[in-house]
Amino acid sequence: MTADDGPGPTAQVAAAVTRYAEAFHVAAPDGHHVAGPLGGWLLLALIGPAAGIGPRSELGDVLGMHPLAARAATTRLLGDPHPAVAAAAAVWSHQDVGAPAFDAWLSRLPAQVTRGPVPSQAGPMPGPARTPGD
Repeated sequence: MTADDGPGPTAQVAAAVTRYAEAFHVAAPDGHHVAGPLGGWLLLALIGPAAGIGPRSELGDVLGMHPLAARAATTRLLGDPHPAVAAAAAVWSHQDVGAPAFDAWLSRLPAQVTRGPVPSQAGPMPGPARTPGD
């Protein structure tokens, strides 16, 4: 890659997430709230391949890059995640959804995406599996 090739993949993702974060914070309500643009961007990137052609085009505008490129970037980010990225990637549900399309999408997510029931305030926050020494 040369300087004439433009920004590399990491810079492209950083620029896309930064752009998304700016719009995210403009849309967030005033006052106290818990919301994070990184988690939102990762979620949209992970669901992008499940979107139809029209919604996928709109999603690309929101993500700042083609949804399939965003999904690939998310997979790379989760492969060797910074703690902030690992904490932002989870799929929680109240019960087994049982919808074939949802189950198929869930099966294609990177292994690092935590899955399970919605955590309670009383219990520990679930996270990706860790091995000794992590």
